[in-house]
Amino acid sequence: MAINEAVIKQLHLTEDQLTDFLIGDIATVFENMAGITNVSRHPKIIDPINVFTDCVTALVGLGGACSGLVSLHLPDLLAREFTSGMLGTPVTVINRDVHDAIGELALMIAGSFKYHLGNHGNDIHLSTPSTFTGGEYFFNNSAPAESLAILCDVGEQWFMVSMTLKQP
Repeated sequence: MAINEAVIKQLHLTEDQLTDFLIGDIATVFENMAGITNVSRHPKIIDPINVFTDCVTALVGLGGACSGLVSLHLPDLLAREFTSGMLGTPVTVINRDVHDAIGELALMIAGSFKYHLGNHGNDIHLSTPSTFTGGEYFFNNSAPAESLAILCDVGEQWFMVSMTLKQP
C-alpha cells in the first residue's frame, strides 16, 4: 500500500507529502462543509477496505499528469449526520440529498488535493462524483497496491478516504 515510485517522481512530491496533504484536506473539508471538527485519523495508513455494509461510497476520478481515484466510504449513519450538518436540517434516510452531499465532500477532498498537485506543476482534472450505497457491496480498486487509505473516525464511527494514483 504505497504510491508507485515512478508516480511519486513524476509528481515531484514524496509519499509523506501526499499523505499529509490528504489528511489535511480531509480535516479541512469536513470542518468547512459539514461543521465536523472532531475528525481524527488512525495512527497509520491502512490497507484499503473493500467490503462495505450499510455504507455510502463516493468516487471522483483523477486524470492528467496522473490518473487515479479518490474514494470516500461512510457508514449510512455518518453519511446522514454529515449531510444534516451540511444542510442544517435533520436527514433520517439515505436519499438524493445524502448522495449529493457525500459526492460533494469527495469532490472537495479531490479538489483540495488537486490544488496541492497543481502547486507542484501537475495538471490534474477531476470527474463528476459518482455515489452508491447498499446493504453489502464489494469495492474493487484495480490498483490497491498503489493506494493511500486513511481510516478516520468521528466519535466512535469510522470512515475511510482512499486515493489511488497511477501513471496515465
